[in-house]
Amino acid sequence: MPESKTSLETVENCISSLRSDDAQERWEAAEGLGYLTAPLAVEALVGALADPHPFVRWQAGQALGRIASRLRRRASGAPLLRIFRPEVQIPSLVECLAPLVEDPLGHVRAATADALGELRLASGLLLLLRLLDDQDDSVRASAAVALGKLRSEKATGALIMLLSDDSEWVRKSAIEALGAIGGVDASHALMEKLKDPDPMIRASATAALGHCTESGVTKVLVDVLEDEHPQVRWHAACGLGFVGNITAVPYLEQMREDDAVVFSTPVGDVAQEAIRLIRRRHRGLWNTIRRLIHSIKVEIKKKT
Repeated sequence: MPESKTSLETVENCISSLRSDDAQERWEAAEGLGYLTAPLAVEALVGALADPHPFVRWQAGQALGRIASRLRRRASGAPLLRIFRPEVQIPSLVECLAPLVEDPLGHVRAATADALGELRLASGLLLLLRLLDDQDDSVRASAAVALGKLRSEKATGALIMLLSDDSEWVRKSAIEALGAIGGVDASHALMEKLKDPDPMIRASATAALGHCTESGVTKVLVDVLEDEHPQVRWHAACGLGFVGNITAVPYLEQMREDDAVVFSTPVGDVAQEAIRLIRRRHRGLWNTIRRLIHSIKVEIKKKT
C-alpha cells in the first residue's frame, strides 16, 4: 500500500533541507527524519552520516537509533495494522550501513560506528568488531563505545585486547564498553587497569567497575579509595554506592572528610551518598553485624 501523501511530503522536505548550506538546517532535518520510518528517510539519514559537519553526522546516527526503537515497539503490534503502515524493516537498517564501513573517510566510518551503537542491534556486532581494527583512532574508539551499547559478551575478548591500544582515547573507550558489558572476564581486565600509571586510565577503570556486580568488586573499589588521585577516589566512592555491600560502609565513613572536589562535588559528599544507598539496600540484623565487624577491622588497621 503506498505511503500517505503527507508522510511522503515530510520526508521530501527534510531530504531537501539536508542539501542546505546551513549546518543547523541540516541538523534539524536529520532530527525530523528520525521520527519517520519510511525507507526514504533511512536512506537520507545514511547519506547524512557523510555530512561535513560533525553535529549533523551525530544527529543522523541518533535519528537512526530512534527509528530502530520505533520499529521495535511496533513489532509487537498487530500484524494486520502493520500492513497499512509501510516502513523499513529492522534487519535492513544494519544492511544499509554495511557499505559505509569501507568508506575511505575516517569520519564517515566513525559516524557509522556511532550509528550502529545507536541501533543496538545484534546484527551490527560483526561490523563493529571489524572497525576495532581500523587504522583511525577515532573509528576504533567509536566502535568500542558502540559495542558497549550492544552489551554483548561476544565482544569482550576483542575489547580486552584494545586495552593495550596506543591511543589513550581508544583505551578509555574500551574500558567504558567493558564496564557496560560486565561479566567476569571484563571485571578482571578492568581490575588490572587499576594498576595503570596514568590516573585518568585508573579513574576510567574505576568508573567502569562501578557498573559491575561480580564477586570481589566491592573489595577492589574499597582498596581504590586510597588512591592518590582524587578523581579515582571519587569514582570509587560513587561506584560503591551502586554495587558495594555493607562491608564498604566503614571505609566510606573514613572518606567523609575528603574535601577534594571532582565534577563540582567533594569526594566526601559522594562517600556520604554511597553510604546512604548501601544502607538502603542492605538492611537487617545480619548486615548490621557485618558492618560492625568491618568497623572493628578498620579501627584495628588504623592503630597498626
